[in-house]
Amino acid sequence: MTRSSPALDVAHLPTVAFTGRSPLWWGAVGLIAIEASMFALFIASYFFLRMRVDVWPPPGVNVPRLFLPTVNLGIMILSCIPAYLASEAAKRSDPAGMKLWLLINILLALITVAIRWQVWNSLNYTGYSNAYGSIVFIILGFHMFDYVAGILASIVIVAALLAGHAGEQVRKSVDFDSYTWYFVVAIWIPLYLVIFVSPLVPKR
Repeated sequence: MTRSSPALDVAHLPTVAFTGRSPLWWGAVGLIAIEASMFALFIASYFFLRMRVDVWPPPGVNVPRLFLPTVNLGIMILSCIPAYLASEAAKRSDPAGMKLWLLINILLALITVAIRWQVWNSLNYTGYSNAYGSIVFIILGFHMFDYVAGILASIVIVAALLAGHAGEQVRKSVDFDSYTWYFVVAIWIPLYLVIFVSPLVPKR
């Protein structure tokens, strides 16, 4: 005679998980770790090149004024607030909140892209000018790639929400989008210091 175990009723448990309980969250952590390692190598390469020359930046290179890059950084940090609020709305299953805060996040992000484009146009060198130009444009280019990818991902999610899709997968996507957005903003802080501030510090 076999003894049957009582059934475990899990009907009360949520059908979607966030943060560390979600495999997608761990995927975001893995992606962030890979990207952070890449940018750490870029920063190390920048200072390796700097140590090998007597004058840095090279003669004739005009370093942009700090005003626009600093305003850009401030708006980027500010954009993390609607990203967070969109994530919280996803946890509450609030489609209107997700749409509102994602749209504000996208608007702020597009403003920073316009400012960065203006800063790039003010540079009097290219990635082919010298070693300084090469490493700076590599850093700027890769970060811009991640940044634009984050904006496009947010646009796709908003399009899904506007089309009436606000199910589990979309809610998890909003949460995932917020973590990757925090990263692209946070990693820009040391990159900003390297590209725009460190050239102003005299080399000893």
